[in-house]
Amino acid sequence: MQKWQKFSESDRRGIKLDTREAEIRSYLAKGMSKRSIAKLVDCSPSTLYDWLSRKHLHSRHDKLVEKS
Repeated sequence: MQKWQKFSESDRRGIKLDTREAEIRSYLAKGMSKRSIAKLVDCSPSTLYDWLSRKHLHSRHDKLVEKS
């Protein structure tokens, strides 16, 4: 069994987003909408929202804030 096969479909999408975290942070810092970012990273908006929530990443006032 391949390593990626151990994960559910949503987990695999989350892993894909992990590899693009710096890019996503950059988009958030620029004030881009989450829906637009989802299109750029080729995932559904709900997948991006879930991933952001798991990572505790939120954008406020065009500045990226990481919650502890």
